This record gives sequence, C-alpha cells and structure tokens, in this order.
Amino acid sequence: MATVGSTVRDLVKDGVPAAGLSADDVIAASPLIYRDDSSESETTLKYDLTLAASPDSKVQFGGSVTQFRVKYDSAAPLGYDSPYSREPGVNRFSLFDRFTAWQAGAYAQVTQHVTSALNVTAGGRLDRYEYIDASRFSPRVPRPSR
Repeated sequence: MATVGSTVRDLVKDGVPAAGLSADDVIAASPLIYRDDSSESETTLKYDLTLAASPDSKVQFGGSVTQFRVKYDSAAPLGYDSPYSREPGVNRFSLFDRFTAWQAGAYAQVTQHVTSALNVTAGGRLDRYEYIDASRFSPRVPRPSR
C-alpha cells in the first residue's frame, strides 16, 4: 500500500500576514495551492506447481489474480503560477476518483535439461487486464545463442 498526503499553502500570496497572528491562523487563512490525499494498494493470490516429467525435464504451471484498489484525491485550485509564466493560474485541476481493478494471469512452461551447462525452456503466459479490457499473450521461446 502506498499513500500520499500533502497540502501546500501560499503564506504570502495575499501579502505579508498581519503582525500578531499565530502561525496556525496564518496557515488557515492562506490560499490552498496544492492538496493530495491519494492511495494505491494491491493484493495478489498466486499459485505455482512444478512437476518432474522425467529426470531431465520439468513442467511448470501457475496462475495469479491481483486486485488493485485506487483512490485519487488531488487538486491545484489556483493552477500553476511562477514568475516566468506568461499567464498566471493555468492548468487548474481537481481530481477525485476511486476504483478497483483486477488482473489475472496464467502460465505454463517446459524445461529440458540438455547438458550440465544448458537448459532449454519454452512456454507462454496469458494475462487479462480488466481495467483496459485487454488480454496479452507472451510466448517464451528458446533462442539460439551465439
């Protein structure tokens, strides 16, 4: 799990604060420049199985399912402003979004022991990404080495 908590206020945007105010009063009265209270977390359940097909080969299978939990809560109500900006206050934004997404995957591969210094593995992996509604297959094919 990862979280971000940040608040930025401009203490002198509206001029120098009046004398005698406490630091808490100055901060509370200052305009909000940027705020972020976001989090992301994930939980994965995974299983792998390895079987010896013969003394010189093995077969492996596995699968996993991951749940992603996302909460974005971020804002820059005054936009971006700097002494070098042509136009002050550009790119104001406010973002609030919460969602859960899933990713599932499975793989299978075969490994053949050829010599004491060489194993050859071939197989593939299939992943399903719910958030982008897409599936991807990734082959694992032996390549000749030079």
